[in-house]
Amino acid sequence: MALSITNNIASLVAQQNLNNSTNALNTSLQRLSSGLKINSGADGPAALVISNEQGAQISGLQSAIENTNQAVSLVQTGEGALSEVNNLLVQIRGLAVSAANSAVNDPTALAADQAQIQNALQTINSISSNTQFGTRKLLDGSAGISSSTLAPAGATAAKFAVVSAADNTPTGVYAINVTTAATKARVETAAAADTGITAADTLTLNGTTINLASGSTNSQVAGAINAVSSQTNVSADVVTTAALTAAFTHDSDAGVAATATDLAHVDQIHGTGAGGIINTGDSIKFSGVDAFGKSFSGTFTYTGAAGGQTVGDLITTIQTALGTAAANGEVNINGSGQIVISSDGTAHGTATTNPADVSVSLSLSNGTGGTVAQTNRTASTVATDKLRLLSTAYGSAATIAVEDQNGPVGSGGTGLTAAATTTTVTGTDVIGTINGQVGSGSGNVLSGATGSSLAGLSVAINPLNDNNAYETATGAAGTLALTNNTLTFQIGANAGQTATLAIDSVNTNALATGASNTSNFQNLGQINVTTAQGAQDSLALVDAAISQISTLSGKLGSFQTNTLQATATNLQTALTNTTAAQSVIRDTDFAAETANFTKEQVLVQAGTTVLTNANATAQLILNLLK
Repeated sequence: MALSITNNIASLVAQQNLNNSTNALNTSLQRLSSGLKINSGADGPAALVISNEQGAQISGLQSAIENTNQAVSLVQTGEGALSEVNNLLVQIRGLAVSAANSAVNDPTALAADQAQIQNALQTINSISSNTQFGTRKLLDGSAGISSSTLAPAGATAAKFAVVSAADNTPTGVYAINVTTAATKARVETAAAADTGITAADTLTLNGTTINLASGSTNSQVAGAINAVSSQTNVSADVVTTAALTAAFTHDSDAGVAATATDLAHVDQIHGTGAGGIINTGDSIKFSGVDAFGKSFSGTFTYTGAAGGQTVGDLITTIQTALGTAAANGEVNINGSGQIVISSDGTAHGTATTNPADVSVSLSLSNGTGGTVAQTNRTASTVATDKLRLLSTAYGSAATIAVEDQNGPVGSGGTGLTAAATTTTVTGTDVIGTINGQVGSGSGNVLSGATGSSLAGLSVAINPLNDNNAYETATGAAGTLALTNNTLTFQIGANAGQTATLAIDSVNTNALATGASNTSNFQNLGQINVTTAQGAQDSLALVDAAISQISTLSGKLGSFQTNTLQATATNLQTALTNTTAAQSVIRDTDFAAETANFTKEQVLVQAGTTVLTNANATAQLILNLLK
C-alpha cells in the first residue's frame, strides 16, 4: 500500500472496527446490567412487540388469579351462611314433627312449638338480610334474579309465584297466561245420607291397606285415610251439602209446587191467606256450599214494600252472596220449586240435570228470631255427604289407585270402586304460556320451554282451594317483571372471560313457594303447626325449603370447585408458561452474554492497539524525507 499523509486508510479502518466493537461492548454491558436481552426496539423490533403483548397477558393473568381467589372468598361467605340456615331448618323440622304428634299435644304445647318456629324463621330472615361480602348483600335476592308481579285486570294480586329463574334468564317483562289449570287426582263417592258402612271393609290406597270397621261414617273413613297420608300422598275429607226440599206455593194453590213462571207472583213469599209464611220484618236465612266447596250465607228480610217482594228478589239476594261472576254459578228455581245453583252459569230445569248443581238451605224466622210455622212448605236440612280423596300434589305425576274390597255398600258406604277392581286416576298438569311462548307444565308449575330463552324460568300457579279450582282456571294470571342481578366474575385475562352466579333469596317468603299442601301455605314463612294438618303440611314445606337450601349450597360449592378453583389452577399454569415464553424472548442469557462481553472487551482492547499503530504509520514518511 502506498504511504500517504492526507488519507490514512489504515487508521480509518481501525477506527471503524473499534467503533463496532465499542457499540457491541456497550450493548453487552446494557444486557448484563439490565438483565434484559431486549431493551429497546433496536434490539429486536418483532421480539419487542411479542414481549410487550406477553407482558400485558401476564399482568392480566395475575389480576385474574387475584379475582378468582376473591370470588372463592365471596362464595365461601355465602355458603357458610347457608349452612346455618340449613341448621335452623333442621330445628324447625324437628319442632314440626313434634307438633304433628297431635294425640299428646295440647294447645299450649303447640303454641310453644309455633313460637319457637317463628323465632327460627325470623333468624333465617335476618341471615338473609345481613349476609354480605364487603358491602354487597348475598342472600337477600339482590345477587340473583329479582322479580315483582302485577295483577291481571280485575284482580288485586298476581295469581302465581316465581319458583326459580336460570342465571341467564334475560331481564324483561313477561305475561303469564293459563289455558288449562292443573288438577289433583280426585276420587269421590256419590252423595248420600251418611249412615255408615254396613260391614267391615278394606281399602287399598296406593298400595297401603286401610281397615274400616263396620258402621264407619264418611268422616271416620276420611280420618283413617288421613292417618296414613304420608305413606299414600292422598288426603280425604267429607263434602256436605244440605238438600232443600221446600217448595214455594201460591196461597191460592196450597200444596201445589211453584214453577219458574210463578216468579212474578208476590204470594210465593208471603200471602194474605192461611198459606202465608212470612210477614213484614220476618226473614229467610239462607246458606249453602257452592259446586267448588265455597261456603256462602245471608239473610233476606221482607220489608212489606208496596207491591210485595217476589222469589226473584230472594234469588237476587242469594246470587249476590254467592258472587255475580258466571264462574260462581247461577241461582235459579226449578220446576219443583227448589232453589238450585248451576255451577256452569246455565239455568237447569232440575237439580239433577247437572251433577254439579247444588241446593240452598233455607230457614225461616220471625222478626224476633223465633221460628215461623210452615203450613205447606218445609225447608229440610237433611245432609248429604260425599267422601272425597285428593292427591296431595298436582299434576300427571299425582296418582290415586284405590280398591274397595266390598265394593259400593249402602247409601253411606265408601262406594269408591267395584269389588276387586282398582280405580286409578291421575291429576293433570298446568298448560299455559310465558310471554306468548308455550311453556312446559309439571303439576301447577309452569316453566319456560327447554331450549328457549326462558328455559329455567318457572312459576307456580296459585291454588284457590282444595277443590281443584284455581284463581286462573283459564286466562291471564298476571305479569312478571324480572331483573337479572346475577354476580359477574372476571376470571380471565381477556375481555369476555367471565363467569356468572345467581344466589337466590333465602328469605322465608322465598322458600318452599309452590310446595303442595292442603293448608294452602304459600311459602315457608306462612307455616303454622298449631293444628294437626298444619303440622303435616308444615313438614312438607320445611322439607322443600331444606331441599332448596341444599341445592343452592351445592350450586355454590360446584361453582367454587369447578369454575373458580379449576380456573385459578389453569390461570396459574398459563401464567407460568406465558412468563417462560416471555423470558425466552426478552431475558438475558448471562452465560452466553458474559462470553460475548469478554469477546467484545478483547476486541475493543485490540482495536485500540491497532488504531495506535495505524496512526503511527504516517511517521514513516519522515524517514523517507530524511
